[in-house]
Amino acid sequence: MKTFDFFLDQKVTTWMRTDFSIEANNLNEAVKIAKEKLERGDLDEISWDEVEGVKEVLHLLFLLNHLTIRALWNIVWQVLFNLWFVILKHV
Repeated sequence: MKTFDFFLDQKVTTWMRTDFSIEANNLNEAVKIAKEKLERGDLDEISWDEVEGVKEVLHLLFLLNHLTIRALWNIVWQVLFNLWFVILKHV
């Protein structure tokens, strides 16, 4: 009997958290320093941990339904938009 290998792709949305400390004289100063570090990219090398209980797997049927609804909305919008210009031309 032969063995066949498969893979499954999933789109996953989750929240990640990183812990770090800032030395400052007060909370406002600490927040300011933290924002500056974030903007400079100083926090990029810190490891991230997944926040438990917030992972959301987007299933293929959900994505297909979403794409179908979005495609239909785009078609309806284009028809209405073109109709509006036709009406304006005849007014």
